Amino acid sequence: MADIEGPGSRPVSRGGRPLVGRRHECEWLGEQFGATLAGDPRLAIVCGEAGIGKTRLLTEFRPRMERDADVVIGNCYEHSPPAYLPVAQMLDRVLACHPGALDSLEANEAESIRGILGGNRPDTPTTPEDVSESGRLTQFMAVSRLLIQCASRRPLVVVIEDVHWIDQASLDLLTGAVSAISDQSTSSRIPLLAVATYRPADSPPRVAKVIARWMRHQICQSIDLGGLGEAEVAALIRTVGYPQPSHQLVSMIFSVTGGNPLFVQEAMRYLAGAGALARRSGWLVSTVPAHEIKFPAEVTDAIRVRVEGMKDDQRDLLGVASLLGGSFDAALLEGLLPEIGDSLLKALEDCVEDGLLTYSGGRFMFGHPLIRHISHASVIGPRRQRLHRQIADRLEKRYSDAIDEHIPEIARHLIAAGPEADAERTMEFARKAGERSLSLFAWEDAAMYYEGSLAAAERWGRCSPRDYAELRYMAGYSHYRDLDIGPCMHHLQKAIDGFKEAGDTRGLVNALCLDVRSQMVQVAGYGRRMDLKPMEEVLASLSPEEDQFKGELMSVMSQAFWTARQMPQALEAGATALKIGEALKDDRICADAHQSLALTSLQSLDVDDAVEHWRESLRYAKRLDDPWRQSWSLARIPLGLVSAGHLAETQSAVQEGEQHLRQMNDWAQYSIAAGAQTCAEVARGEMRAAEDYAHEVVMAVQRSSGYPWAGPMALPAVAGLRALRGEFTEAEDALDMLTEPGLVFEDPGVVLRAGVRLYKALLDAYSGNMPEKAELEQALALFTGREPDFAWLPSFGVMAELAGLDGSRELAEAAARGIARAYEKGIVFTVGWVFCLPRLLGTTSMLLGRANEAERHFQEAIAVTAESGARLEAGRVCLDYAKLMSAGGAARRDEARDLLSRAREVFEDKGALTLSEQAAQLGETIKAAPVKVAAPVYPDRLSEREVEVLKLVARGQTNQQIADRLVLSTKTVARHMSNIFAKIRVDNRSAATAYAFERGLA
Repeated sequence: MADIEGPGSRPVSRGGRPLVGRRHECEWLGEQFGATLAGDPRLAIVCGEAGIGKTRLLTEFRPRMERDADVVIGNCYEHSPPAYLPVAQMLDRVLACHPGALDSLEANEAESIRGILGGNRPDTPTTPEDVSESGRLTQFMAVSRLLIQCASRRPLVVVIEDVHWIDQASLDLLTGAVSAISDQSTSSRIPLLAVATYRPADSPPRVAKVIARWMRHQICQSIDLGGLGEAEVAALIRTVGYPQPSHQLVSMIFSVTGGNPLFVQEAMRYLAGAGALARRSGWLVSTVPAHEIKFPAEVTDAIRVRVEGMKDDQRDLLGVASLLGGSFDAALLEGLLPEIGDSLLKALEDCVEDGLLTYSGGRFMFGHPLIRHISHASVIGPRRQRLHRQIADRLEKRYSDAIDEHIPEIARHLIAAGPEADAERTMEFARKAGERSLSLFAWEDAAMYYEGSLAAAERWGRCSPRDYAELRYMAGYSHYRDLDIGPCMHHLQKAIDGFKEAGDTRGLVNALCLDVRSQMVQVAGYGRRMDLKPMEEVLASLSPEEDQFKGELMSVMSQAFWTARQMPQALEAGATALKIGEALKDDRICADAHQSLALTSLQSLDVDDAVEHWRESLRYAKRLDDPWRQSWSLARIPLGLVSAGHLAETQSAVQEGEQHLRQMNDWAQYSIAAGAQTCAEVARGEMRAAEDYAHEVVMAVQRSSGYPWAGPMALPAVAGLRALRGEFTEAEDALDMLTEPGLVFEDPGVVLRAGVRLYKALLDAYSGNMPEKAELEQALALFTGREPDFAWLPSFGVMAELAGLDGSRELAEAAARGIARAYEKGIVFTVGWVFCLPRLLGTTSMLLGRANEAERHFQEAIAVTAESGARLEAGRVCLDYAKLMSAGGAARRDEARDLLSRAREVFEDKGALTLSEQAAQLGETIKAAPVKVAAPVYPDRLSEREVEVLKLVARGQTNQQIADRLVLSTKTVARHMSNIFAKIRVDNRSAATAYAFERGLA
């Protein structure tokens, strides 16, 4: 691990870290606690395997509970603990919170409690043999009455940890208390929450039966903690001290651990200690296969005991079956286990009965990834490799008539067979498997197969340098498509060296172009210059007969110049590439050159040219039948269309690209298209549709392994629309998603944070709190004086809006210069925080005392908003135009009133409360009659947002799911829930759901 920056080989920390994931589970626990505070007692059972995070979840939530309640804990222990121990611990801590509580009980009940405590010594409680039948009944009643009385003084949370280990006496006592509290809950307010953590797989039948009985009580709720998702596993790896884990590493850890947080940490601990981690172009990868990871005994003992407790033939069966994958059919095992013979199916049935395997759809599956991992480790190296070769041979024979479809499966076993398999055969099968995976858009699988082909080629030792380089290039290309940039660049650098050694100009150009593309995805960052010297050296060495290579290099260099914000060089390189492509009739060069020129045109604000270049690039890509190149244009054409005000065409373009991009698993590109459509819906004022697309953007960003660039389009757009509706907290939620590390950007960076501060300054101004001058100057410092380009254009819009609200002529002058340039080039709407540019030119001209110029711009704005269907923006134009008319004397007051009437009708229809208030103020000044619009009326004064939340509650969604769906924070959803409960006079979600159905809202 000497080449690893950061933690080196030091142990992975186990404590003091923020909780990763578990938003849904925290929300669920919060709902149980909230019901408890309202007097509705709950028994919350938190289920999950060892290491899944049950105790960690309660630890995270405990400070929240301790603010409003007493929290006491009892622990169950393995290996025959004393009777009543967890109950005695719990009762002792309850009495510490309420010292005189025993005095309020009947004498026999108080004595019963003292007996359980063993004279207030929880380590020596009464034994069950000392208690008669009537005494046990007294115990049940005493414990339940004590808990209820203490909870009536202050809400009480009782936690019993590891109930699967509970002694029988404690189990009986708690069962009686649960029944008593459940019965009394129908007539009394009992602010008591009992939480039990429980491992179903490790629970003896006596405990499992009682837990099932508890769950039949009305007060009982349960939740199963599953493993973390891949994105959360990546976050956990970073949290324990390893930045920039590659997708290769994350995927491997996820497959081995099933997302179990403890197993993830121990897997990383093993890899670090074994020196099996390395950096590839800054990204962390594993240098050993998954099956070599070893877990400490305390992690695997429970499963190992279950496996080792089986008969020899069953253990051997599991070991061999583990080689077949996560699922398998019985027929493939025949012949691999001759010693089992006819009893194979019976052995499989026994494994299913013991919970080690499951069976569905004709296939067997391992009950947990760790069961397979432990079984896999039981097959020793040489035998394991020999069995993999035998499996590959059997598969090749079985599927001889349809070998192409099964090449990936055969290749996987040949790769795992290592030296047991013929190296040349492995290399060829793995290479073909990589090709097939690429054709199916299975990028991660393709990368794995090309890596396997490389390893086999090195073992074979007869490949030429060019062949090695080609395999390196294909491995890099596969990682690039999977957006796993570290391993991609590692392979590409070696491919570049190999092609140079082989004198292969064709391969060298391909590798150099892909290397630069990969840097543009995540490594370089917009505004940074890349080292183009290797490309320039190749360009200088090319002969006139090699113009094809020149065209390919120049098209990619154009995009590199664009990334570095060097627009003249980008334009020159792109134009040169296009000229070469057209002369050679090379569709690939033409497609790439048009793509490069589109980006340059868009950034230079020539939006119509950008759209035309993308359409030409798409035309060439379709002629090539190249779905990857098609995706570039399909994702970005909507950007140009929405900027030019062609909103109807934007929607059609997004729909055209959506199916293509989803089919290719190209979530990065899909997020761009969805971001453009979010802006189009905001211009129309369609809140629900805008939030739908913003939700799609966030989901796509999270699925695309960190391609974040659609976030700064969609989230500010939604924030802007919410601000116009008076939903300022919700607007901040959307903006905060941009700056919270790990949600959209791993590191938001200084410029993005400054942009968000600027947007928040506008939020404050909309709400009537103009920012302090010093604060505003600080926010504007990064933007003032810049030449406008596509990325910075929304900032000029913010400056113009702030100028209009503050009356600043200086700010208006600075904003107007940039906005006018963009509008002259054909841009109508900004992408990001959405502004209509001719409207802004009207407001800034009005501020600068240029009334005629302002009126001309407002009339242009009315025309373009009407043509594009941007109804909300049309209303804003009418409002600002009415302000101009109201200052024109009595002769123009009627025009102002008419414009204001049109504006108010739109604002009422779209729920634009902030704009409605501005219109009302102007209406009072010019004595305009109010506009009556039949706005939706909901029962019990519920707002539109509250009804939307209530509908999702009625669909059974948790607060976290509602927050994700509506692009809100869980805190904001909780506030809405509290308001809903208060308005409709209920105190739980079940009652709210019933209300929604009764009122026809669900």
